[in-house]
Amino acid sequence: MKDTQKPPRTSSVVLEEDGRYPDLMIEFLSGNTAKVDHNLKKSLYEDQFHTPEYFWFSPESLEFTGFKLVGNQYQEIIPNKQGWLWSEVLNLYLRVENAELRYFTFQGELVPTPEEAAKINRPQKVRIEVVGY
Repeated sequence: MKDTQKPPRTSSVVLEEDGRYPDLMIEFLSGNTAKVDHNLKKSLYEDQFHTPEYFWFSPESLEFTGFKLVGNQYQEIIPNKQGWLWSEVLNLYLRVENAELRYFTFQGELVPTPEEAAKINRPQKVRIEVVGY
């Protein structure tokens, strides 16, 4: 949700967010949940939550689809030439790379995960050896 506090969380509870619903939902599908996510949850997010964008991704089958709310109905987000889906909410592209859902800037640069960013920003240990002269 835009303009909310950003504490670490794995889910959102509407009552704890002053009645605000998420601006974007990403469902990770499994064989057990795919049918519910494709139908019931999609209708819930579309009709009751009015969630502007809804994506689903299956790590098993690599199925990846996105929807944008236009009026009161979801329309499928058309992939660009590379097969990437644009999220207006995130202002990023989403795509499956190496069996993972990843984010990319408009210029096509990979957005690092928090773990990758920590490795990039970690100071390198430098060994300095002083020898006599």
